[in-house]
Amino acid sequence: MFGKNKKEDTTYGIIGLGRFGSALARELAESGADLIVLDKDEEKVREMRDLTENAFVVKNLDKKTLLETGIQNSSVAVVCIGEALDTSILATLNLVSFGIHTVISKATSAEHGEILEKLGADVVYFVHTYRKCMSIFRCGTTYCNIFCWTIFNSIRSAFGNYFQFPSQRIY
Repeated sequence: MFGKNKKEDTTYGIIGLGRFGSALARELAESGADLIVLDKDEEKVREMRDLTENAFVVKNLDKKTLLETGIQNSSVAVVCIGEALDTSILATLNLVSFGIHTVISKATSAEHGEILEKLGADVVYFVHTYRKCMSIFRCGTTYCNIFCWTIFNSIRSAFGNYFQFPSQRIY
C-alpha cells in the first residue's frame, strides 16, 4: 500500500485522530500496516489520506456507520477518544460486538476504564500513562512514537521496565 511492503495481513482501525491517534496512524503507516482511520474532523481525515485510502469522516459511531467504513474487518481496533465518554463507550461496544480480535480503548478515569473493560475491551490505556510516556520518551517531532509502538505490539512488553500490567490494564 502506498509504496510500502506489507509485513503482515493485520489491518488496524483507529477511531479518533487527535494527537495520539494521528501519531499512532503515522507509526503504523510507516511500518507498512493496512489502516482504516475515522474521525469527525474533516481536516484531520484529509491529512491521513496521504497514509491510507481508508480515511473516513464520521459524525457518529453507531453500528451502521461503522459497518459502512469497513472497520469490522480490522484485526486490531484502537479507540483514541477520551473526553467524549459516551462516544468512547459506544465505539468500544460496537467494535467488540463486531468480533474484532483486539480492541484497545483509551480511558480518562478508573471508572471509564472499568466500563470499557466490562464492555470487552482487550486493553485499556489511561491518559495519564500516555502523558507520562511522552515526558519520559520525547523524541523530536513524533512525541509519542514509543508509546505508539507499545500499542502496535498490543502492549505486551515494550514498557515492561516502566509499568506493571495487571491483566491488560495500563496505568
